[in-house]
Amino acid sequence: MYDFWLPALLLLCLASLFVIVPSFRFASIQRQTIKQNKIQANENKERTAQNVLIYKERLNELQLDKNSGVIGDEQYAQLKEELDNTLLEDADRIDQSHSDSTSSSLSKFSSIGIILGSVSVVVALSAALYNHYGAYNDVVAYLEGSESNAELASATEQARNGDISALLEQLHAKLKDNPNNIQGWGLLARTAMNTERYSLAVDAFEQVTRLLKEAPEINYQDLAATYGITAQAQYYASKGIFTDALKGTIDKALELNPNEPNTLSLLAINAFTSEDFSLAIEYWSKVLEAYPEHPAAGQMKQGINEAQRRAGIELSDFSSDSSGSLIDVFVSLDETLLGSVKPGDTVFVFVKNAENANQASPPLAASRHTVSELPLTINLSDADAMSPAAKLSDAKLVNVTARVSKSGQVSAASGDFEGRAELVELGSEQQVKINISELVK
Repeated sequence: MYDFWLPALLLLCLASLFVIVPSFRFASIQRQTIKQNKIQANENKERTAQNVLIYKERLNELQLDKNSGVIGDEQYAQLKEELDNTLLEDADRIDQSHSDSTSSSLSKFSSIGIILGSVSVVVALSAALYNHYGAYNDVVAYLEGSESNAELASATEQARNGDISALLEQLHAKLKDNPNNIQGWGLLARTAMNTERYSLAVDAFEQVTRLLKEAPEINYQDLAATYGITAQAQYYASKGIFTDALKGTIDKALELNPNEPNTLSLLAINAFTSEDFSLAIEYWSKVLEAYPEHPAAGQMKQGINEAQRRAGIELSDFSSDSSGSLIDVFVSLDETLLGSVKPGDTVFVFVKNAENANQASPPLAASRHTVSELPLTINLSDADAMSPAAKLSDAKLVNVTARVSKSGQVSAASGDFEGRAELVELGSEQQVKINISELVK
């Protein structure tokens, strides 16, 4: 916090100088005046002594003149009165000079009081104005959230080499010092989830939940969704075991929103894994009924069909759904790369409009998997669209890319592997085959 308090203290001292400097100049003038008054006081003492001596001598002369008959009683009284008045006038002037000297001495102490009082007013007024108009909490958040260039450069270099853990650790450490940064916790949670660091994701999502509950106006839909994705992170962190903490999170999500899609999807996956296909179909169908435009609607329909097939139930016909153009993609991994990837590495399959190939545009459709699922067949449609404004059915020619991401990030990075199929015509019944074999440099 020295970056804040030191400049603030310097500015406060500068402001105080505008009061202190004139006050010291005034005090200097006062000291000179006091010195002159002391000299004048000494001169007055000498003058008083001389006046008294002259008065006594003159009074003796008048007394002698009266005794010798030079002057009469009436003239003596008149001359003596004039002599007394002269002495009193001189004494009056001397007393006034002494009073001025005393006032100057007292003003020395008054000037010190004025300086101290003025500085106190400047400090108090500055503190009050900053408390009202300042943004101390923002300064604290900025300083606590800032990272040194050396640390950031080192962490960024590790991330480029496929190790994003350094960046996550730095972000986590900064958020512990600034625990009310909901955007930071959300970023950490999503990144940890995408890179399969599920325990860290659980911790981050719990912080997001805490902040949502502490908000002045609670958004219960957002809170339910956060509980739902927290439950998913807990599920993967526990390797598919329904712990008491996971069950509690699921109950909270469904209490706020009985149709919460993340939670119902998790329950569907668990039911499917447990071979309770009827229950899996029920959960997925409930999500599709509540959210027919859900981004993962296509995958849920495939899950329903697969559960129906395994349960020996007649398959539902989703072909009449207004899901736009469809494209079937078969993705495989080249045998030469089997030793270079891990089963848990993320596989992204996405489709882009070929007419906008040279522009930074979002995918028309995307799907996320793992290496352990390869080879696999994916059926992409408008239900897999990334945005309602950019649908697969709006394109005629597309480029399809399948990428193994070592970091779990969507953006290509050095060390990833990918395969492509370009200028694919939508509406064709021919299956698109992609073999992941190229190293991203």
